[in-house]
Amino acid sequence: MKEKTSDRVSKIALIVIGVPFLIVCLLGVTIFLNSLFGNPISLNLAKKSALEYIEREYPDSDCIIEDVYFDGKYADYVAHIISPTKDHIDFSLYLNSQGEIRVIEYWVSPSSYADIMTEEQIKQMYLTAHDLYAEWFSPNNNLIVDWDNVTIIDDIEYFEVNSTEITSVEELKKEFGKYFDREDFDEIIDRFYVMHNGKMYGMSFLLEGDDIPWESHKMTININTNTECDFTITSYNGDEKQELDYRLKVIDGNWKFTGAFHWVTTDTLVLVDNKE
Repeated sequence: MKEKTSDRVSKIALIVIGVPFLIVCLLGVTIFLNSLFGNPISLNLAKKSALEYIEREYPDSDCIIEDVYFDGKYADYVAHIISPTKDHIDFSLYLNSQGEIRVIEYWVSPSSYADIMTEEQIKQMYLTAHDLYAEWFSPNNNLIVDWDNVTIIDDIEYFEVNSTEITSVEELKKEFGKYFDREDFDEIIDRFYVMHNGKMYGMSFLLEGDDIPWESHKMTININTNTECDFTITSYNGDEKQELDYRLKVIDGNWKFTGAFHWVTTDTLVLVDNKE
């Protein structure tokens, strides 16, 4: 009887010690395999993030994900993206286990497909981008605002904004994406515009501006290569000189403004010829 009791105690002790040991071993093997081959959940997150990146940054292209795999050397999930019709679209997204983009590695440099901008091209891009900025951040002057259609969200008043071409915040972001680095302006647009019951609303307090007559300003190009361009817009108010610096960079093969776009008004501008 004592022997049977002793055997039972031994078995229990073996289970108590052995099960945690087995769990630790399995956990160790899982971690080891995960470090070599990754895991399917993170792989799916990487693929989902890569698809979202394509939809956001290349909405009009035929980009495809050629491959998604785990890179054990850097512990990253890699999504290789190409275009069947555009040779300059060939890059890889390196993502962490949560599907967040860590690094973008271009196998074909987008900058190699950009030409150095002429002074006239810089001027036209500046004017077009400024007009877009002025239009959408000055609804009091340029857009049809229904002041009777008000919605309050988080204690902030928003008025309905009507546009014949852009009817959603996402469309507005897409339009800005043609001229501006998306990361710089998504936050601004999200702060000023909301969708409510299928309609777009703008915050009641928005910047006010006016069109810029080019003859009231002087443009000085400081740097101009096939990857970046820095230039200064100088304006005069009587004897007061104002200088605003801008930077254009090649982003995904297109020239775009980086950093917040300076707000310029011409309410009291006076042209002063050849004034330095």
